Amino acid sequence: MLPAVSELQRFVWDSRALPTAWWMISAPRPNRHMPESITVQVAYALPESAYCSSVCLPEGSCVADALAACDVNQVFPQMDLDRMPVGVHGRKVKRNRLLHDGDRVEIYRPLQLDPMEARRRRAHRTKH
Repeated sequence: MLPAVSELQRFVWDSRALPTAWWMISAPRPNRHMPESITVQVAYALPESAYCSSVCLPEGSCVADALAACDVNQVFPQMDLDRMPVGVHGRKVKRNRLLHDGDRVEIYRPLQLDPMEARRRRAHRTKH
């Protein structure tokens, strides 16, 4: 037999085992052991080689901080890092985007050929 409605309501609202009603969305309790630093990867790929480095940064760092902390300029001195587009997990982002633990910052190379021009050349080759 089910308890009376008032007893059921009292259980839901007064229970210490269930401080929030089961149908309410509760905010997670702040984690006291949250890391004060994050680890991100910085990646850059060429046709013949690739570069990938893990960088430990303070929490609240942005993409520009990760690029400054890595040694990609020493590995590829000919690269102008300030002019190259960057992304996080395959999506192009601005350099002031905040990073999260485990993000992968990618440095993109400029295109060798405009995609529209490459399509025109392929279409021209198939016609002749």
